[in-house]
Order: sequence, then C-alpha cells, then structure tokens
Amino acid sequence: TRTLSHMLPRSGNPGYITGAPLLIANNGVVQHMSILQSEGDGSCSQFLRHTVQFGRNMRTGCKLSLSPLPEESNCSYIQQKLYNALQGMHRAEDLAITGSAQSNQAEDWMSILIQNCSVQAVNSTSYCMVPVTLEIQILWARVGLLSIPQAQILGARYFYQCHPLKFQSTSAVPLTTVVTFTDMTEWPEPPRGQPQMHQKLPFDIFFPFKVAMDMERTYRSDLVVSLLLILIISSILCY
Repeated sequence: TRTLSHMLPRSGNPGYITGAPLLIANNGVVQHMSILQSEGDGSCSQFLRHTVQFGRNMRTGCKLSLSPLPEESNCSYIQQKLYNALQGMHRAEDLAITGSAQSNQAEDWMSILIQNCSVQAVNSTSYCMVPVTLEIQILWARVGLLSIPQAQILGARYFYQCHPLKFQSTSAVPLTTVVTFTDMTEWPEPPRGQPQMHQKLPFDIFFPFKVAMDMERTYRSDLVVSLLLILIISSILCY
C-alpha cells in the first residue's frame, strides 16, 4: 500500500493539470517528482530540488563535488553517489497515471522504466563509467470525451547517459537533467455531413439561345417596318 506524504494535494481531477506536480511513489510513499537544482555558485544543492510539473519541459545543470572522497572509495561508490544526486532522496519507482491517483489503488500507478549505465563500458582501474545526464521521458495523451478530455500518463522512462570519469583526479562532476513530455493524443477525424449539391453551369451555356432570340427580335422588327411602309405607300396611292 502507498501512503500520501504530508497529504499531498491532487494534481488533477481526474486528469493531470498542466503545471501540476507529477506524483511518484517509492516503497509505498507518495512524493512529487523532482530534479537537480543549482546553487548560486553553480554547485548542486543538497537540499533544494525543482519539482517536475506536468506538461512543462525542463533542463537543469549543476556541478556535484566529489571531495572529500573516503580512502576506501571505489567506482561503485562514485556511481552510487551520482545516481543518488540525479534521482534524489526518494527514488521514483511508480508514476501516477492521473493527477487524482489513489495511493491504495494499484491500477492508478505504473512502473517507471529505468535504464542505468553499463558497468562494462570501461575496463580500467583509473576510469569509472558514471551517470552524468538523466533524461526523464514521459509519454501522455488526452483521453475521454472530446468536450472534456483528461490528460493521462502512458509511460515514463529514466534514461541515464554515462561518461568515463578519471575519479582519482576529479573533484567535481557536471550533471544535467532533462525532462520531456510527448503528447501522443490521436484525435478522431471530424464528422462529415451529407455532401451538398453545388450545381455550376458553364459561363456561356445560354449563348446560342441568346443569339437565336436576338436574331428573332431583329427579324420581327424588320417585318414590322416593312409592313408599315407597305401600308403607307398603299394609302398614298389610293389617295
């Protein structure tokens, strides 16, 4: 079972609200997802972290001090130190699918895919393959009614990019965190109505009829004039 830490408020009802914190769970404790935050001098803060907000891409960077290192420190120790810095005190195991996820409802949560560094990338006693960048990739979509769609998480991945570190001579390591939200919504095609009849006739389709009518009018006019002339001449002769 999961328990809400400090009675965290909802991040949506039910879908996530843009700008609301992402909810994660670790060992049954619900927290806000967070990433590295830098101090004024560019160093990584030990206590302050940025809260990841739904729908807002983020990028942060800072330098993590490795000194002083214990004498018995080895590659595994440095790796774990950097992992802890990137993921924070509360490692994310599960992610709430919606902003109103219930802590005691397993179907409201999904596992986060975590891809760590390959420890076999460098075979050396002086170099250590360590995580320097954390990419948090989140897929989401709007689901439900078109009138009131709800934002829902589809999947999430923590992808660590690694780099060989000469740990015996390195005092600080630059770390970067990138958060990206990808909208996977597939909107249905809008409904189509019945096809409308748009009858258009050629521009001069009535031209032959107009010519014929004009010729008929001219013929009738000439015939009337001729008849009038005949009547006038006949009346004069009879007179």
